[in-house]
Amino acid sequence: QEVTKSRADNCTVVVMQPKTGKILAMAQWPAYDPASANPEATSDLAVQDVFEPGSTAKVITAAAAMETGGQTITSTYTVPDVIDEAGFTFHDAEYHPVERWTIAGILAHSSNDGMVQVVRHVAPQTQYDYLKAFGLGSLTGVNLPGESAGLLHPTSQWWGDERYTLSFGQGVDVTALQMASVYSTIANGGVRVPPTLVQGTTSSAGTYTPAP
Repeated sequence: QEVTKSRADNCTVVVMQPKTGKILAMAQWPAYDPASANPEATSDLAVQDVFEPGSTAKVITAAAAMETGGQTITSTYTVPDVIDEAGFTFHDAEYHPVERWTIAGILAHSSNDGMVQVVRHVAPQTQYDYLKAFGLGSLTGVNLPGESAGLLHPTSQWWGDERYTLSFGQGVDVTALQMASVYSTIANGGVRVPPTLVQGTTSSAGTYTPAP
């Protein structure tokens, strides 16, 4: 229904338990069918399909600024509709007058211009380290066939305004499972538990062995 309503190519749903990393559900539309003529149906979209996370990755920038840059969730910024930073011009998605927003407000209003200012408090290498620490650019460990690690360039390959676009989730490619893990990490108080798909195995003799 959502695919039809939004005229999307596909949809992926991942339900993950933050404290344990257990994947309770993983589903997609078109439903997985290796014999299908539709290429969307022949991929395990949650781990093989990559996309720019966009604003959903702003929480990573906020976390880095609060843990390493001396900021708090109530640190306040002056946020215009258009901002120039290091010779580059950035816009918010929708027009708004100049606002005074906390980091919480910047996240709530999904402001690119706010994030461009927040990331000033984070060194480029630290910014990269936080993206990696949240699991971007790495395999999740679920060991599903064809899983993509996504795409995250090291700082030596950043160019132009990439440091700033990365602050609001552009310039990096992720999978749906990686982003589910990002938000599970936040829900778990900042402790990242790698996602797991198999709880354990039962032998032919009926002996159950929990997975590591």
